Amino acid sequence: MLGPEQLNISSRPPPVPMEGIAAVRVSEQAAKALGLKDNQVVRGVIEDRGGLLKLVLNNRELDWDASKRFKPGERIDFRV
Repeated sequence: MLGPEQLNISSRPPPVPMEGIAAVRVSEQAAKALGLKDNQVVRGVIEDRGGLLKLVLNNRELDWDASKRFKPGERIDFRV
């Protein structure tokens, strides 16, 4: 039986696994050129362009060095 103090207890969300997280650093000028705003969530796609992996955000290509973690065609969500 639950007491009144336990009726509205919410469960803790599970921790986010760190191996699926990638950080992409861009300068403030590049972020403005991409049209990014603080706390915005954007989706990027990894594409193979002539043997080099590129991250495509807002129809613009960025060099992608994390080739071992993500493969061409994968979609990645980022928070600005």
